[in-house]
Amino acid sequence: MRAYPPQGVPPWWLARTRPCHERIAETNLARLGVTAYVPRFYDRSRKRRTVLFPSYAFVRVPFGVSIYGCKGVRHLVMMGESQAKVPDGLVDAYRGREVNGLIPVDGEPIINDYGLTIGMRVKVTSGALANLQGMIELLDGKGRVKLLLDAMFNRAVTTLCDAATLEVVSAVA
Repeated sequence: MRAYPPQGVPPWWLARTRPCHERIAETNLARLGVTAYVPRFYDRSRKRRTVLFPSYAFVRVPFGVSIYGCKGVRHLVMMGESQAKVPDGLVDAYRGREVNGLIPVDGEPIINDYGLTIGMRVKVTSGALANLQGMIELLDGKGRVKLLLDAMFNRAVTTLCDAATLEVVSAVA
């Protein structure tokens, strides 16, 4: 039996997800009314957003709700015969470090001087690539941005642009 804090707010537990199903688990847990959190960071070697703890999610399960059978979730992690309770404040600490949905690692620039972040959708405003849209893949901290341009020659193309020539279309997905 779970012991809840006096305020009635359920504690954070650790759930094991199916491999590469963290996003599916988050979506389906939300449908059940369960708060789920999967910390993410930008992996430079893979050049994409990646989960910090693959195949795991922090969950806050309301009393009386079962997550067993939820698509993407395998089970709650156990410590002996009881569920693995996440220490108070750990999830809040991860959430507090996030910048636009990503946790900074290795001192990489998540936001540059122009307010641009990795994952943002932008439009090129001047130059040979004017009016083309794409997604920011990398910020170099020197005013240059690596973009993944959409539908150029019927395929995605990467290019380096000056950050001053970009206009934000939408925030991080």
